[in-house]
Amino acid sequence: MAIDRFTHTPQNIDVFFGNGRFQETAEIMGRHDLNKVIVLSTNSDRARALAESAGEQLGDRLAGYFSDCVEQVPVENAAKVQALAKSLNVDGVLCVGGGSTVGHGKAVALEHDVKLFHVVTTYSGSEMTESQGFTENGMKRVLRNDRMRADGVIYDPELTVSLPPHVSGPSGMNAMAHCVEGLYGKDADPIRSLLAGAGIKALGASLPGVVARPDDLDARGEALFGAYMSGQSILAGVCLHHAAAHVLGGSFGIPHAIAHTLALPHTIAYNRDSIPAAMAVLTGALDCDDGPQGLFDLSKRLGIDMALASHGFDRSMIDKAVSILMDHPFPNPKPLERNALAGMFENMIDGKRPD
Repeated sequence: MAIDRFTHTPQNIDVFFGNGRFQETAEIMGRHDLNKVIVLSTNSDRARALAESAGEQLGDRLAGYFSDCVEQVPVENAAKVQALAKSLNVDGVLCVGGGSTVGHGKAVALEHDVKLFHVVTTYSGSEMTESQGFTENGMKRVLRNDRMRADGVIYDPELTVSLPPHVSGPSGMNAMAHCVEGLYGKDADPIRSLLAGAGIKALGASLPGVVARPDDLDARGEALFGAYMSGQSILAGVCLHHAAAHVLGGSFGIPHAIAHTLALPHTIAYNRDSIPAAMAVLTGALDCDDGPQGLFDLSKRLGIDMALASHGFDRSMIDKAVSILMDHPFPNPKPLERNALAGMFENMIDGKRPD
């Protein structure tokens, strides 16, 4: 097999994967000689309980908590956690949660000289990237900066057992989206494609079990492994799918994971004819005849309502959504066409299976 020329830059992130690894949090962070660590989470009971457990492990090294992390990382909220970190003079940030919490931790790392660690409790995948979307005035802007790269990530499947099925399904499909776009982003290479294919296969095999049997640790572990692969894959860069999902979330308030789940089959269908190699990997990993249809069918199997209309987006919003995409150029394997994009959103609204 002939291998084309490519450039690949490995990450320098310590990954700790396996059941019970959460209990090693203090030991893992202790290797970096940290003295003042702030622990971040959302305000849910589940998230705060895990954050407090992490804080107890840290003991005297705990500087404080920030439990107001929210979706889409509004710039005003990022400013709050940045100010708190500065006032506490922290040298370490520990994010306990999913993508929302990860994003707030990256905001601190962007402004302050800290070590950044994540304890993952969903299937986000963003913990492995140095990119982050911040929302301001109804627009989501993605920044990429090496300062936001984590120093360590803990993946403990036991922590995901309490993630409800109706959250686990879309969260897993969010990770799936990272893998799929990782197959054809502008910085895609053979190594990332292998990781993406492994992630797609792991997520496709495990997510139905996660939803049907939430306490199945084997399924949870395989899904979390797929999420880890997704964080490696998305470093290839994003195209139409992520752009559309960010518009739905940042400008129309659609929950992040739902936006990714509902947009995924249709954005991939838009690009399908322009990415034959990626489609071959996708259909092989999902064991299906058509990639976009396979993604749609998997989401339906997870019990997800695939009609965007059910989540607050209607036809009156299409023109604005299309205009945002057209007015903010991004790399994509197929040129953007206004009418085709409008049709794509129409199909999302109706929850139509891609042709």
